[in-house]
Amino acid sequence: MREFNLSHAVSAYSTYASAMNSLWGLYIVATFSAAGFGATMGRRFTTDIALILTIAYLAFAAGHLRALMVTLNRQKIIAAEVIEQLQAGGETLTPYPRSIAAITAKALSPTAIWVIHLTIDACIVGVMWRSAI
Repeated sequence: MREFNLSHAVSAYSTYASAMNSLWGLYIVATFSAAGFGATMGRRFTTDIALILTIAYLAFAAGHLRALMVTLNRQKIIAAEVIEQLQAGGETLTPYPRSIAAITAKALSPTAIWVIHLTIDACIVGVMWRSAI
C-alpha cells in the first residue's frame, strides 16, 4: 500500500472545490439566462415555448444537480481521508493540521444543495410560466 500523501490529497480536494464553484457559476448563468428569456419575451412567450424551455431547463438542472452531487461526494471522501490521517498523526504530516482540517471541512451538505437547487429551479420555472400565461 502506498503512503498517504497529504499534499496530493489536499490538492485533489482543492480541485473538486474549484469544480464545485465552476458548476455553481455555470448554474447562475443558466438560471439568469432562462429567467431573463422568459421575462423579456412578453406576449411572444407562448405556452408552447414555455413547455419546450421548461423541459430543456429541467433537463439541464437535473444534469447539473447530478454533477454537483458527484463532485460533493468526491470532496467528502477526500476530506474524510484527510481528517482520518490528521487524527492519526497530523503533527507528523504537517505543522498545520488544524488549518488543513478547516480547509477540507468546508463543503455544503447534500440537503443544502438539493434545497438551494430545487428552490431556484422552481423560481425559474415560475418566471417562465408567468410570462407564458
